[in-house]
Amino acid sequence: QELAIVYKELAAPGGVNVTVQRSPEDSYWSNVWLVEPFTTVGWNGRTADQALSLVYLSDAPWNESYYKNAELDTLINTARGIKDQEERTEAYGRIEQILIDDVPRIVTSFKPVFVGMTNKVGGVAAHPSNWLVLRNAWLNQ
Repeated sequence: QELAIVYKELAAPGGVNVTVQRSPEDSYWSNVWLVEPFTTVGWNGRTADQALSLVYLSDAPWNESYYKNAELDTLINTARGIKDQEERTEAYGRIEQILIDDVPRIVTSFKPVFVGMTNKVGGVAAHPSNWLVLRNAWLNQ
């Protein structure tokens, strides 16, 4: 609720009137989310492709803003298959610029992802989901 109050206060000087209404979680997902025109939710980390595909594709199941952009759809679907890192970075850069220009949603924060362990463990890196992924882990004794 604090985030909504901050948004309300920041929007007021621009002439945007915001009413903050907190909904119980047991009814939020069926009565508010994807129903009301402006809501806020927290998201767990995802890979770039997962985040873009779930939220920004025109037919995405969790497209909360009902944003539709055929060019963006094509870029997202193409970027996920690009193997060359330089080309992939360029494609995601174009995606990023469209999202900056169009502002289909307001992303208020990013949760940092950390992983720490003894130097006897290798092959483990931070994952965007904040899950501990041990697929490539090894022990050095």
